[in-house]
Amino acid sequence: MQSTESYAQTADSTFQSQVIDSNVIKLDSVLGDSTKIDSTKKKRNPELSKSAIESTVKYSAKDSIRFSVDQKEIYLYGEAKVNYEKIILTADYIKIDQQNFTVYAEGRPDSTGEIIGKPVFKEGESEYKSDKMSYNFKTQKGKIKKVTTQEGEGYLLSQDVKYIRKGADEDILYGFKNKYTTCNLDSPHYYIAITKSKILGKQIISGPAYMVIEEVPLPLVLPFGFFPKKNGQVSGILIPEVGERNDLGFFLGGLGFYWGINKNYDLTIRGDIYSKGSFNSNGNFRYKTRYKYNGNLDLRYGEIRTGIKNTPEFNKTKDFNIRWSHTQDSKARPGVNFSANVNAGSSSYLKNYSRDIDNLATNTLQSSISYSKSWKNTPFRFTGALNHNQNTQSKIVNLTLPRAEFNVNRINPFENKNRVGAPLWYEDIGFTYTARGENRLSRPDSLIFAADALSHVESGVSHSIPLNKTFKLFKYFNVTPRISYNEEWHFKTISKSWVPIADTDSGFVRTDTLRGFKTARTYSTGASLTTNIYGMANINVLGVKAIRHVLRPSIGFSYRPDYGEERFGYWNTIQSDKDGGTTTYSVFEGSFLGSPSRGKSSVLTFGLNNNVEMKVNSKTDTVTGTKKLKIFESLNLSTSYNLAADSMKLRPFSLTARTTLFERININFSSTLNPYALDSNNRTYDQFSINTNGQLARVTNARLTFAGNLNPSAKKPEAEKDLTEEEIADPELRYYLNNPSNYVDFNIPWSLNFTFTMSYSKPAIEPTITQTLNLSGDVKLTNNWKIGYTTGYNFENKEVTGTSLNIYRDLHCWDMAIRWIPFGPRQFYSIDLKVKASILQDLKVSKKSAQYF
Repeated sequence: MQSTESYAQTADSTFQSQVIDSNVIKLDSVLGDSTKIDSTKKKRNPELSKSAIESTVKYSAKDSIRFSVDQKEIYLYGEAKVNYEKIILTADYIKIDQQNFTVYAEGRPDSTGEIIGKPVFKEGESEYKSDKMSYNFKTQKGKIKKVTTQEGEGYLLSQDVKYIRKGADEDILYGFKNKYTTCNLDSPHYYIAITKSKILGKQIISGPAYMVIEEVPLPLVLPFGFFPKKNGQVSGILIPEVGERNDLGFFLGGLGFYWGINKNYDLTIRGDIYSKGSFNSNGNFRYKTRYKYNGNLDLRYGEIRTGIKNTPEFNKTKDFNIRWSHTQDSKARPGVNFSANVNAGSSSYLKNYSRDIDNLATNTLQSSISYSKSWKNTPFRFTGALNHNQNTQSKIVNLTLPRAEFNVNRINPFENKNRVGAPLWYEDIGFTYTARGENRLSRPDSLIFAADALSHVESGVSHSIPLNKTFKLFKYFNVTPRISYNEEWHFKTISKSWVPIADTDSGFVRTDTLRGFKTARTYSTGASLTTNIYGMANINVLGVKAIRHVLRPSIGFSYRPDYGEERFGYWNTIQSDKDGGTTTYSVFEGSFLGSPSRGKSSVLTFGLNNNVEMKVNSKTDTVTGTKKLKIFESLNLSTSYNLAADSMKLRPFSLTARTTLFERININFSSTLNPYALDSNNRTYDQFSINTNGQLARVTNARLTFAGNLNPSAKKPEAEKDLTEEEIADPELRYYLNNPSNYVDFNIPWSLNFTFTMSYSKPAIEPTITQTLNLSGDVKLTNNWKIGYTTGYNFENKEVTGTSLNIYRDLHCWDMAIRWIPFGPRQFYSIDLKVKASILQDLKVSKKSAQYF
């Protein structure tokens, strides 16, 4: 069989075809082409009649092409294809009617009787799949039978469709007997039945519609509907969930509106309405500008109303919560950074409104807003910050408004910029400088905005100038002498005095606050010496090649004078009782900058740091055949000895250790050992324990922690990166980035995160031991079932703590999630059944319980 080309030309309302071997010809491969109208010319080709189509029609087929001269028809068989302008039509069988300018396409049965090669009609980004299809090139109208139209994440299945071509983003499709779904099966698990539809521009407009699940219609009818046609932000109403709270009644939760302002901004407004009058509102504004900044502002306000209005039992509680996060891209303004992480509000908000076990267990709210700037090619850096700390139990709010800090990195003032050879000893002498100023306010949350709040603000400024130099001694020792000068500016001091009560033998100590500027200047000096000692043992036993030990001993000395002496003026002594007893106080008492320390200090410090590794045989390393294993990443022992103290000069020993097992389990240990004995009253006194009971030291406290992640498919977290334009346009990815808690990875078979902590405390005779175990993770039961869990156990109290159970079911195009908190005062359960696709994320059925409210 030879391959022959045929041509279809647009002239005199007909397709003029070359004919070979009478009226019908069969070819293995035929490519149709035609002469084209020059689009650059404004006048119509005079050789064409007014009824002729003006663009090229190209056609091809893999199996054969037949021509009928009498009927003026062309028949294409086997992977047939027709191109007209931006239209591409493919099918297993296509018929072109040259006289009427129409094309007809359908699939054909294969050897098993299954229909293959069903028509696919494409124009630009739009694609329509159907059983049968016809199209008129001249009128640019078509009819489609049983068509499937994919628009973004959704599918529109129509029994009959009328197609009218208007141009890019202007085509119109009229559909009859439609099904809209996000399920990609031929027989979808669910769909929205639509009697009539119209796809116009960027949306699908429907007539009366109702929900159908597993071919069972639900008694919920919508008179009309709008469905997004393209990926991206689409504004619309957020469907609420229905539930009941024992104390507040029935509610509509999450009712709201989403406004996709543009690709950089969106706004979500939601609200909960309760039948007994309570409500909760939430506004969430997100913004992102690539290579500049991104953030999220969340404002919440609610009112809990209990009892009957105008009765003594009626009570109204107002709550609010503010969350704001802002991150600046490091490339936006080099040297300048602004960031914010705010979580503030009334102490009872989370308790009254949150259903998340982690939020319910939170008793601290923290916020930080910071700005920093460094000057290029200079050692200068400035940082300003606003900090907030709030305890929801005590309801005490601590504010730092603001905190400003100016830093000068190390400067070597005696350095010779033009030196040749090694520097002289004094050229390495350097200093840094830090100035920090703060305003602090600590009050109950109910008084934080009171009129007298400013009078309770504490202010102070501190300056620190450490001067040091490091040099080698005998090649192996690093010696660092240092001098540090500190100056603190106080704007308030106190004065105490004994006030006798007339006609009595008693009295009291009166404290007066004195406003005014006063400085506290202190200095200290010292030196430290460190070295490294290396040891290696080649043993070649049981696969162990060698053991390497690195020992880092250190010794230091520091001196500080007694700032409690009268000559400094920082401490005063007054009468404190009627018998003439005295007490000493600092004039800076209560200041957050602290007071200069009393008592002379002349301290020797000792430290011993150990690192132990071993080299073992390894079959996985094909280069060296060995690998390193850490026995102790760190094993530290430290203490100090105060030469100026009058008793108990040796301070308790601190012992810490850290290592990792199997690259997954982290082990941390810390303890304090007191070398002094206890007297008969269980108080420490100036006698070494080894002299009284033979013990080297007493363990006063210790803590051992095992923590790890036993996940066979665990991956190291990837560095944060900017999303590509394609990723930004992906609605599913965008939805899970915005709602990470809704994502369940069914590719991981199981995971187990655990933390076991054992604490020991024995300051006197009776020890206190606590042991806790916290577990979290998930287990994949089947390809579609997964169970997640969070739990804990307190061995001391013999009780289970912080337990929640999450059950996930992948229902192809639906997700089912069951969450249950079975124990404790905050028992709770919820059942959510929702469509997977982000485009219909509010199409869900929810049932919740809130027994703990």
